[in-house]
Amino acid sequence: MLYGFGANEYEVLKSSESLLLEFRNNINTNDDLFELTPLTLPSCNFQIRKIVANNEFATAMLTMDGKLFGSGKNVASMFGFNNEKYPSIKPFTWIGNGLQGLAIKNVAIGNRFILAQTLLGQLFVCGSFIGSSPLMECEVFTNLDPYVPTKLKNAGIEYIHARYTHCGVISRDGSLYVIGENGCGEFGLGHYFDRNKFTLVSSIPESVKSINFGYHNSVAIGESGFIYVAGSNLNGELGISNEEDSTVKVFRKIEIMNSENIEKIQKTACGMHHVLVLSERGHIYSTGANDFGQLGLNDFYNRYEFSIVMPQTTFRDVSCGDHFSVMMTLDGQILACGSNSNGAIGQWIHHNPISPTPILVDGQQLIASAKHQNQQPTSLVCGNRFTLCYHSAECFMDIILKEKQHMLQCLFEQLQQHQNMTTHLSPEITFHFSTR
Repeated sequence: MLYGFGANEYEVLKSSESLLLEFRNNINTNDDLFELTPLTLPSCNFQIRKIVANNEFATAMLTMDGKLFGSGKNVASMFGFNNEKYPSIKPFTWIGNGLQGLAIKNVAIGNRFILAQTLLGQLFVCGSFIGSSPLMECEVFTNLDPYVPTKLKNAGIEYIHARYTHCGVISRDGSLYVIGENGCGEFGLGHYFDRNKFTLVSSIPESVKSINFGYHNSVAIGESGFIYVAGSNLNGELGISNEEDSTVKVFRKIEIMNSENIEKIQKTACGMHHVLVLSERGHIYSTGANDFGQLGLNDFYNRYEFSIVMPQTTFRDVSCGDHFSVMMTLDGQILACGSNSNGAIGQWIHHNPISPTPILVDGQQLIASAKHQNQQPTSLVCGNRFTLCYHSAECFMDIILKEKQHMLQCLFEQLQQHQNMTTHLSPEITFHFSTR
């Protein structure tokens, strides 16, 4: 299942209802969606693995069987169709031109390109890749192999990510390579020069699990669960309150405390000038620009340190648009805060909520119905002024596994408590219990 709300420019969001209206009346509809709305998929048998969105009203969808589909604005022919002839494409159009039928494992999207990773570990790109001095400009997916460093090829590629005019690739040994614009030192390379080739980052002293980019900043997660930040801190987006310089050009380690415990981070989300992170314990923390209330802290003041959002709530996922944030609780409720321009946070209101606000009642009924059918949305992805919520078959299985692990952990702790009690009462009973 796929749902969406927000700005529908270039038909990046196409509801089932609007598609039927177009068919009956021979008209084109691209109305903004101000509430959680079911969207059209090419087939009811679609199993979504991942959806990515950029800040130019475009999305790319990867299915479980390794096929790519696109929707929205076709900047720089990034979907594999000439953008003069096709300035946009309808959702969701197959976009595999040049991939030679290869199955895709992962996908990333920048403002002017799509990057695809095959099951064999090859990288293909379509569009203008990347920055003010593009390495490549192509109207079909083209193999990046000649431009991939030998060390990265030998290690193999584990993870790819792109946002705005930045791209990061992580090898299987945890090394981070970056390419694109670096005007604020967001690549952590110790300088402000753009990179038109993949460059190894050496300022993170551990293996890297993920990388995320804001407009002029970046946030990486290390194997330890700590985060590392670099780039512009003008609005506090790095979470460094005592930084005299407004930019940090070498990655800086950040520790987020909850009471006396250090939080380990499992996911990061970057807006244009704000950052939210999700801890392994299900807490969300925010920092940076807050002019629209996008930090979810019930005010409009910027933050220069990470602050906890709704401390009594456990979250499953988080994503950011340019000036808004969307969160999913453990039980599947979707909350949003910040700029509601074009219904970006799914509200029929004219103001910008400054604390996480549940989407409309009808939307929650849709979620409840989907949950009953084991099709509950598990993942969020935000573009500049729109949001997609989808059921990822891969993520769903991961959630089931985590729930089972949690149940087993609780059972193990109960058994330990029981064993401790029997040890205290009678060593003989303990011996009998242990042998069974």
